[in-house]
Amino acid sequence: MLALAETESVYRLLITMNMRNVYVSGDIALVIADWSVKGRGADGSDVDMSGSTADVAPRSRRLKVRC
Repeated sequence: MLALAETESVYRLLITMNMRNVYVSGDIALVIADWSVKGRGADGSDVDMSGSTADVAPRSRRLKVRC
């Protein structure tokens, strides 16, 4: 899988997103991805969540993305 984004937040949570599918039609794309959040929350408890997302995005003339 391709790691789309990975970053740490203020609470030391690691956020990872992996693109699963990208469907393009004209200047519109449907991006389906799996995400996860792991680390320690503000109260010190362990955080381990994951899920999937689907986003519709217009093509950007300034950003070149290859899948």
